[in-house]
Amino acid sequence: MESDHGDERLDPAQKDDSGSFGVRVQLQGINGCPCVVLGAQGENVLEYPDVFLTEDQQQGLLSYMSGSASRIQTPPADSTSPRKSPETLRHIQSLPYHTASRSGRVWLSSPVNASPVMVKRARIPLPGADREVENIPCRTSHIICRPASGDDLELRESPRLARLGHRSRMSPDDKRSAESRFTVTDRKASGVEMEVESSTDASAAVRQQEVTGVRSAAFTERSKVRGAEKSIEREAQVTPDLLRGQQELPDPPDEKTAKQVMLSYLKEGSSDGEDVVRPRVDVMFEKIHMLKFSTVETLREFELADPRKEVKDLKDRRAALESQISQLKQQLQQESTNNEEKQKRLQEVLERSEHEQLTLRHKLTDMEKDLQTTLDQLLQVRRSRDACRADMRALQQQLSDIHDELDSSKSSEAAERDTLLQDLSALRAEFGALQDLHEEQDEVLHLRERELTALRGALVEMSAHARDVHILKEMHQREVQKLLQATEEAKESLDVLGWKVLEVAAEKAANHTRISELSRTQTGLQETIRALEEQITTLNDITQQNDIEKNLLEERVERLTMEKENLEVELMDVRQQEENMCGANRAVMRHLEDTQSEWSELNRAHRELKERLQEESVQMEELQERKRELEEQRTNQNRECERLQEEMSAVVVSAERETQRLQNEVDTIRDNNQRELNALHTQLHNTHTQLQTHTQTAQENHRERCVLEDKLSRCEFELNEATMRTQQLQKRIQQLEENRHTHEDKHIKLMEVKVLELEKCLTDEQNSSDLLMKKLERGREQTEQVRSDLLQERAARQDLECDKISLERQNKDLRCRMSQLEACQRTGQDTLLSKLQLHMHELEEKLLQEQKENSDLHQQNRKLERKMKETRLLQEDERLSLQDQRDQVMIIHTHTLLIQT
Repeated sequence: MESDHGDERLDPAQKDDSGSFGVRVQLQGINGCPCVVLGAQGENVLEYPDVFLTEDQQQGLLSYMSGSASRIQTPPADSTSPRKSPETLRHIQSLPYHTASRSGRVWLSSPVNASPVMVKRARIPLPGADREVENIPCRTSHIICRPASGDDLELRESPRLARLGHRSRMSPDDKRSAESRFTVTDRKASGVEMEVESSTDASAAVRQQEVTGVRSAAFTERSKVRGAEKSIEREAQVTPDLLRGQQELPDPPDEKTAKQVMLSYLKEGSSDGEDVVRPRVDVMFEKIHMLKFSTVETLREFELADPRKEVKDLKDRRAALESQISQLKQQLQQESTNNEEKQKRLQEVLERSEHEQLTLRHKLTDMEKDLQTTLDQLLQVRRSRDACRADMRALQQQLSDIHDELDSSKSSEAAERDTLLQDLSALRAEFGALQDLHEEQDEVLHLRERELTALRGALVEMSAHARDVHILKEMHQREVQKLLQATEEAKESLDVLGWKVLEVAAEKAANHTRISELSRTQTGLQETIRALEEQITTLNDITQQNDIEKNLLEERVERLTMEKENLEVELMDVRQQEENMCGANRAVMRHLEDTQSEWSELNRAHRELKERLQEESVQMEELQERKRELEEQRTNQNRECERLQEEMSAVVVSAERETQRLQNEVDTIRDNNQRELNALHTQLHNTHTQLQTHTQTAQENHRERCVLEDKLSRCEFELNEATMRTQQLQKRIQQLEENRHTHEDKHIKLMEVKVLELEKCLTDEQNSSDLLMKKLERGREQTEQVRSDLLQERAARQDLECDKISLERQNKDLRCRMSQLEACQRTGQDTLLSKLQLHMHELEEKLLQEQKENSDLHQQNRKLERKMKETRLLQEDERLSLQDQRDQVMIIHTHTLLIQT
């Protein structure tokens, strides 16, 4: 009888003249090679090179065969059970694996009578084998000789027992009918064996599927070799001495030849080389050996156990595990629904926070635009203020020129004086209007400064709100991390359950491992996303620090500009004061020149009087009469001279007081600018009053001179005394003028030195202000670049978030597919595996793209850090330069104070 995979081969022995016969049984070994057991009558045992037995094993075998023959002649009641075998037969069962592992054949000869041989069949799961009919023996079992006269009932209970002896006495027609009957009974028995071995098939199913394609090719090669062997055996005639005929059979291929056949077949079917195909073949043969050993162990266990009880236990265990799996599936579905709801809520909160953040950013941009407009307006106001100050200076210069013209035009007519006074009043009115405009511009500046402070407060509130949003984001990220940890724990529990389920059905192992790999990749992606978010937060902090530093620099620049403007105002005031002092000095010098001219005219008049005295000596009497009148006039003149001296001393004292007051004003310029303006107004008023008093005194003097000319023609004595007094007054005036000239020269030199130093300071400050403006423009450009880079990074972050959402969707799809895979465990695995592999490839490509994007982001961050470092260095240099300038200004201020003291 033959089957598809190495069936038993039972050939009847033909009797010769001596009455000897032989039986040949061909079985399939565990290693896939056929194993032949022969029994022959005779005392002489032939030795063959394929069999390696020890003496103890041969003696035990012969004794057992002889004892079995004796028991067959007088069969006991329990001889029908094949499981009651002695220990020697169990030892013989392992002989083919130890004796002929290479050839796969075992030759046994024993001096027993004609007896049939029974072989217990075992099943080895092979790829491509039919599960309905499997008659593949996996190992040699109890070999029991039975008598030829067997009943039909015994044949039905154990169809394999006593088959050989019965077949030796049957005709060819009876043999065919027996073969058909035995195949039906064998199929029924194989169905029971399939139920027993279903648990072992489940444990090895995954391994079989991995090696299905390769082993099917190997199996075709084996089937070809076996078909050739069977054809040779059919052609060979069965002789009384069957051992001679079996020596001529070709040996099955060794493991090396099988490997070579597999290599050649795989090379023809694929485009890979030997280096790639050979390790696959080695791995396949190693798995085959592992399956052989595992099947041997399971068969040994099944020999001693009851298959029906085991089937029931396995069914109960399977039902319990299925119930546990259903409960765990329900729990997983509930947890997944809860997690999805939480994720939806968190996503809604995220969207709200992002919407609020966008609105706040728009508000920030609007506020920044308003700030820029206000700054432009401030710059325009400052420019207009500078223009007004220039106009004021021009008007002051015009006033000084007018004062000079007034001083020079003392001898002019009254009409011209009226016109000049009218011009002065008009100029004063214009000056007052300019001052009103200046005050209005100051008020506008104060209002703009208040608006700027309010805008800064709003910006601070916006930054605080942005920080709150950032804190809410971090809280949301923590909650997402907690949810991810919960999902990871659920996945770990799923892995544990998968390990439990793998004990029942190991087909899910590959899917679970791939799902765990996907979860790991997801966690890696989440970690990368977290790292990117941390980098973005650090960049936001850096930009905030840059904005703060920029604001500080702007405040410093504003302070410096204010100080510069104050210094310019102080310089202009000092120059105005110097010009006023020069005008006053010129007026005094002109007054002195007028007095000198008047004295010269008096001298001339005195000479004329002397001549007249010589001519008019006759009129002495009249003069004596008028002496009293002259004495009275002399007293009046003395009073007038004293009054003039007091006026001169008052002028000198006022000049000294003005110099002292100027020194005090220079000391207190920076603290009281408004007081200085008031003092300047008072000085202008005083100078105007002094000019008016001088003009009045000049007119009175002119009138008195006329009176004196009339009176001096009459008195000589009084003129002598007047000459003496005038000489004394001239001496005193010369001394006062010398003292005043020395004091004024010193003061003028000091003021010139101060003016030169202040001009140098102004030029330096102008240069530094130009440099600062250039640096500020550079800083603005850099900040704009940083903003553009930040916008790009935000766009990249949004892309990453989109990728994250797509990955989460893919994860959900994979979970749905897992549920489908759990519903249909054994159907469509290849398609799902191909889809999973495609998804894995797509995920790997996405990971590579994200890694590239992360590397690009790292490079951009490095560039930004370099730019930030450069900006910081520039800011430090600017700060150092500003400190140096401040130190220089302080040194100049101290020098000015020392010079003034």
